Amino acid sequence: MRMLNKLFYLVIIFISFDIYAQNSGGLAPLRKPNSAPSIQTDVQNAEARENLKICLDGRYPSLCNQIFLSEEQKDKVNRAEIRENLKICIDGRYPSLCKHEVLLNEQKIQVQKSELRENLKICLDGRYPSLCKHDLLMQEEYAKVISAEKRENKKICLDGRYPSLCNRNLLD
Repeated sequence: MRMLNKLFYLVIIFISFDIYAQNSGGLAPLRKPNSAPSIQTDVQNAEARENLKICLDGRYPSLCNQIFLSEEQKDKVNRAEIRENLKICIDGRYPSLCKHEVLLNEQKIQVQKSELRENLKICLDGRYPSLCKHDLLMQEEYAKVISAEKRENKKICLDGRYPSLCNRNLLD
């Protein structure tokens, strides 16, 4: 009976020590050398794959965690980010999203033309005078834009539903 009690206490001590070691970050539990990777390793690998996928897309540089990338991967990611930035810039509709500082000189010229073209489209529409950058317009374009803004303002005023949007100073 005494032997059984001693054995029981020894088992409790070993179990307690093992639980303490695992929970405290102390001693790692013993594993067989050829055991399968842990779920932690699988999770880390999945996160690394997803991070690389996001990074290589190039559209969301702020979501890319480059700390986990190799030098070769960082180079590919940099090229992808430059490519995606150029797409946004060349479009011309979102100049505030364009990182002009990373563009080459000939790309900057193309981008400037695109931004001027898109601004003129917005301005000539006449419906969004607050989005129109009037200071970028040529003199002959400015006259057409004012005419379009007056035309659209007149429509809003005559509609009567949005009196606060009616600019009475633009009515003839």
